[in-house]
Amino acid sequence: MSKPTFLKDILGDLSKSLGFKLENVSSKVLEAWRETTGEIISKNTCPYSFKKGILKVICSSPHWAFELNMLKEDLKEKLNQRLGEGKIRDIRFLVGEISSPSFKREEEIKIELDPQEMETILSPLKDEDLKKTALKILEGIKRNLKRKP
Repeated sequence: MSKPTFLKDILGDLSKSLGFKLENVSSKVLEAWRETTGEIISKNTCPYSFKKGILKVICSSPHWAFELNMLKEDLKEKLNQRLGEGKIRDIRFLVGEISSPSFKREEEIKIELDPQEMETILSPLKDEDLKKTALKILEGIKRNLKRKP
């Protein structure tokens, strides 16, 4: 029996071939952010990158970015209480579009891929529906990366 292939590895390979890096904000960090900030702040912010102890958060307006920057040390302390001391070294707030989960419009831009390259990268996935889902995830990520500051 062959070794299982993880979807995150396949998506990582595909994202590299499309020319962008797939960053991951762990579910623990997202959950800690939501629990720490509460409903109103969570609706106006979106953690989008966590790398080398730096949490990057998109804010819906300059007002939110300014206010949260003033609260940065307190937020960092509370997040580290939930995640483990020293896990978050810094928080950076940027202004951008907060995308809410919704149904995608049909007219959205599709990523142009070489079909042979796509098949090679997705070949470990035997289920066709899963392959289509993986591609849709990457299309969404690439669209969001184009919008980020």
